[in-house]
Amino acid sequence: MHQDHVQIIAHRGASADVPENTLAAFDAAWHQGADGIEGDFRLTRDGMVACVHDRTMERTAGDPREVAQLSRQELLELEVGSWKHDRFRGEPVPMIDEVFAAVPAGGLILVEVKSGPETVPALISALDASGIPEEQVTVICFKDQVLRRLKDERPDSRTYLLSSFKETDGTWNPTVDALIDRALACGADGLGVHGNLEVVDKAFADRCREAGLELNVWTVDDLEDAHAFSRVGVTSITTNRPGLIRSGLR
Repeated sequence: MHQDHVQIIAHRGASADVPENTLAAFDAAWHQGADGIEGDFRLTRDGMVACVHDRTMERTAGDPREVAQLSRQELLELEVGSWKHDRFRGEPVPMIDEVFAAVPAGGLILVEVKSGPETVPALISALDASGIPEEQVTVICFKDQVLRRLKDERPDSRTYLLSSFKETDGTWNPTVDALIDRALACGADGLGVHGNLEVVDKAFADRCREAGLELNVWTVDDLEDAHAFSRVGVTSITTNRPGLIRSGLR
C-alpha cells in the first residue's frame, strides 16, 4: 500500500491542538486533511448518545458525575474546552447526531462505543436518522458483545474489534491469530490495535489481510512510526496530529 493511500484518522478530532471529542476538534481535523475522525460515545441517563471518552466528566469538565447518571440537558450545561486552553472555554459536549451532521461528503467516522450493548439501539437510531452512508461509518469497540449485537440488529454495519497488547516473559498477547478468531466470531470487518511496532509488523498485517480484515493502528503521533506502519500495510492510522501525519506521509 502506497503511503498516500493510508487513511489518516483524527483521534478524538485534532486533539493535540483542540479539546478532544468536541465539534471544534472534529472541524479542525477536516481542515488538517484527515480522511476521517474518531470519537468516543457513551449512553446518557435518558438514552442519548454523547461524545465523551471518560466514564465521568471530572477530567474535561471538573464534574465528578458519571455520564450514565446525566441527562442530555445536564451534559449540555457543562463546558469541556477550558481544561485545554481558555480560548476554548464554552465548548459543549456534542451528541452523536451533531457529530454525524458535521461529517463532510466522503469523510469517514470511527465511532468508539465506550458503554455496553445497551448503547446499540440508540446508536442505530442515530445512524438511521443521520442519512450518512454506511460505508463512511465504522463502529469500533473493545467489547465483542457490543459488535455482535450491532451486527445482529444491523448486519450491514461496519465494525472493528479493538485491542491493546501486553508483554509477559517476552511474549506479546493477544496473538494476531487469537484476535482474528475473535474478530471473525463477532462478525467484525477489521481490527483496531495499539500501534506497537514490536507486534504489528508485515506478517501481522498480512495475516489480517488474508483473513479479510482491515487493520487500523492507534494512537500514532510520531512521523517515523507512521512511515513504518504505512510500509507494513495498515489500512489506517489514528493520530492526535492528523495534519503532521498527513503532510509527512505525502
